[in-house]
Amino acid sequence: LSKLQGAGADMAPVKLLRVGDLVEALDLEGQWYPARVMQQASEGLSVLLHFDGWSDSYDEWLPQASARIRPHRGWGTERMPDDWQIGSVVEALDLEGKWCASKVLLSSESSVRVHYQG
Repeated sequence: LSKLQGAGADMAPVKLLRVGDLVEALDLEGQWYPARVMQQASEGLSVLLHFDGWSDSYDEWLPQASARIRPHRGWGTERMPDDWQIGSVVEALDLEGKWCASKVLLSSESSVRVHYQG
């Protein structure tokens, strides 16, 4: 079910979100990241989003119809096979300039978070 709530530049047609839904959310720095719906406000018009891989201090309440929320496009999943796959092992350059085997933990539009192995 899609509907338009409100009007203005920050509102967009959305699917009604439920707790547990995976979406993409635009953070305050202008980057899109995977996020999960953690709570729904009692009136049902706003949701609490948790940015995957980030501290709870970055959680944010947004209107369900906010233009800062969009459907998850599948980063790191089989839906995007040419993208970085979560759980795969890749070679990554560490901060000391050494290449290390690394496991992909998160994948977003502009970055990949890895865990250096060994």
